[in-house]
Amino acid sequence: MRYELGDCHLHEIWKEIGWTNQDFAERMGLTRQQASDYAHNRKKMGAALLLSAAQAMGVHPARIYDLVPKQSNRRRRQHSTKSTD
Repeated sequence: MRYELGDCHLHEIWKEIGWTNQDFAERMGLTRQQASDYAHNRKKMGAALLLSAAQAMGVHPARIYDLVPKQSNRRRRQHSTKSTD
């Protein structure tokens, strides 16, 4: 089964470890806006940044994002090509 990234939990983790958006941005080499975009689910982190962020915050990468089962393209096509007669 394949998965895609769901909701981001950066705010919760930052609160637990005493970080702010600015702290995260500085440690990750990001702007505050980029950090905010990730934290508010406007953008998703790539694998390298996700792993680096998890290591810097001392958490497992799965804590940062929910993992959502991804519907296969095959299943999507079957649903979208049903006849309507």
